[in-house]
Amino acid sequence: MTKDTPSIPAGVGISRRGILALGGGLAGAAALAALDPRQARAAMTPAAASFVNTGARAAATASHYPAAAFMHVNPGAKFIDITKVEESLGAPAGTNAVAGDPSVDCAVAFNYILDWYAAKLRALPDVRDAQNRVDLSYAIYVPEGTFHVHSTIQYSGPVITIPNSAVLSAWIHMRILGAHRDRSVIRLVDGATGFGAGEQRAVIDYSQAATFDNWSAQNILRDVTVHTGSGNPGAIAVDFFGANNAAIDRVAIVSGDGQGVAGLQFPIGITSGYYSDILVDGFDYGIEMREYHFISPTMEHITVRNQRVAGVLVGDCLPTLRDLVSENSVPAVQIVGAGAHVVLIDSALRGGSATTPAIDFQTGHLFARNVESQGYRSTIEQGSTTLVRGAVDEYVSGPVFRFDEHGESRSMGLKIEEIPDAPWPAHRDWANVDDYGAAGAEGTDDTAAIQAALNSGRTVVYFPKQAYWVSGTLQVPPQVERIEGTFSSILSTSGEPIFRVASGGRGKPLTIIDLHRSGGPNSAVDGTAVPLVDHAMPRTLSLRNIRTGGALGGQLYRGRAQGRGGDLFFTNTNGHKAPTGELRNQKVWMRWENTEAKDVANHPIGAGAEVWVLGYKVEGGTQNFTVAPGAKLEVLGGVCNSYAPTSFGSGAEDVAFIGTGGEMTLVLASNGQDAPHPEPANAPQFHTVLRDTDGTTTKEIMWDELPERTGRRHQWVIPLYVHRTA
Repeated sequence: MTKDTPSIPAGVGISRRGILALGGGLAGAAALAALDPRQARAAMTPAAASFVNTGARAAATASHYPAAAFMHVNPGAKFIDITKVEESLGAPAGTNAVAGDPSVDCAVAFNYILDWYAAKLRALPDVRDAQNRVDLSYAIYVPEGTFHVHSTIQYSGPVITIPNSAVLSAWIHMRILGAHRDRSVIRLVDGATGFGAGEQRAVIDYSQAATFDNWSAQNILRDVTVHTGSGNPGAIAVDFFGANNAAIDRVAIVSGDGQGVAGLQFPIGITSGYYSDILVDGFDYGIEMREYHFISPTMEHITVRNQRVAGVLVGDCLPTLRDLVSENSVPAVQIVGAGAHVVLIDSALRGGSATTPAIDFQTGHLFARNVESQGYRSTIEQGSTTLVRGAVDEYVSGPVFRFDEHGESRSMGLKIEEIPDAPWPAHRDWANVDDYGAAGAEGTDDTAAIQAALNSGRTVVYFPKQAYWVSGTLQVPPQVERIEGTFSSILSTSGEPIFRVASGGRGKPLTIIDLHRSGGPNSAVDGTAVPLVDHAMPRTLSLRNIRTGGALGGQLYRGRAQGRGGDLFFTNTNGHKAPTGELRNQKVWMRWENTEAKDVANHPIGAGAEVWVLGYKVEGGTQNFTVAPGAKLEVLGGVCNSYAPTSFGSGAEDVAFIGTGGEMTLVLASNGQDAPHPEPANAPQFHTVLRDTDGTTTKEIMWDELPERTGRRHQWVIPLYVHRTA
């Protein structure tokens, strides 16, 4: 075995093992300058060269759910319309929100729902049970109209706490969904009390003044505009929090007069998930993520404009951004945290000023690729040093680690495909499983009823109640294009996959969305080894906002197509792991995949698979990714979170990344305890971060060969690792 160190041009700094390291922005520029510029330009992928920035996009069709999805029509449903709170929950007269009337404080309707839900959480013996309960899933629905608020949307009363653990003061599994981004408006009245200069008060606050909370998962904000009015300089439009698989989709955040502290703020650890199609207009900061070391959102199709200080502010955080469009005279991105790790690709930073850079890279770590800059003094600056002028093909602020000392030093550049659009047809094309006999009650078997809905010829099948139980596998015919969970749970009482996609050839893409798969009574088998979806045909499959149950996550997927498998999209999911989850002979695009299996390897990439990853998280001491011969893996952003060291200290050390003959590009950072590890004392969680072989040569990278993630004991950054074959 040979253990190689990276081939690095002369630079500054020494790593923790005495290896020459190129930490910081200037050194990264030196590393790229050492390459043949013609080679760097030639390596630019066709996908990057042809990419057209869109920034934030609104849905083409309004999200009008069928009547049976609403509690005021169907008492067993989960959606609560803010104009029907009295009918849905028995609220006092005058609680309902009223569109278009500035004298009505519609925060009353929102907060009644939140307090009603908070009472349910407080009634639990242990609020952590809410993660896996199948009867505590709700959504607040904002129909079309402008709904004025005079105060903050936030639950009240005593702080909800976790017994013998950290304070829980945020929401769990709570969603605010609108009908359409541009037509469902939550608007703060002008000159609202409590939103003056220096107040820093949110219009929508997903927390209650917490600084840490790792249980409030699956929160969502979708298809609304949040408008802070005029004369509210202390306003924060959205103070968002959500661990694991939270999401914001198709949201506009607007200041009426440009004033305000921040449009979207991530103030609490742990905040992660997938955030897409967000427009922020005005405020000091468009998007602000400051202090906590584990704030790690994956963000795509983002527009920030008309900010007064910076478009995006990054403290000691780990964001991954793609298609950021900034229209500003201030810096588009300002990185101020020493422990920051920022990935920025396929972005356009426009407007600019002759006195400021597009990216104010004060400290931390940065990977940038295919970034256009217009009007700024420079594209990337660190202090008084200009690092990059003009367009960025690829920039790495630290050393480039290579499998082959003489091999390629650029990222792989796999072709990127956008998430397929899921259809939203007229309600006549929706099949309600209840209409076909599904009871949605424990002790009943809804297999036949759900199968009948799937066989109805409708393009959308939806689940209005909280949970459904099945005893066998549901066959998805080619006519079904969307399985709409509406945040239901589906539980299996057998060891069989829940859905099988086995007919229709390539056909139209199938989307399964907003569904919680739970292990049920057979969780030891069903939650670990049996997949939610058995994919046996080359049909394109998109899984979005899927939680597969349990703290360790259930099994998400098994591919069984003969020959070339169907294209696959994982978006804001968890549960992709061994033993049945190996991806083979197919192209896969993952956007924030959050598997926390601590007992088996995560993300097995098999022969013939090409897998592109935009942000991920794995916890504990098991493998993050394994790459087989003939496979390709490109990871652009993510978190190797060894803070939950289940298997560490057991004597059998795992390796985070294992290659056995495939190609890979890795750009990511770790997160872990900022204290000595208990066993053995002062040891890191992963001693060996990467072990990669081509059958002849083996390369290992140890934790202390990598650049340090400043401020986090024994934590590291992979600025760029490249193993590419000719």
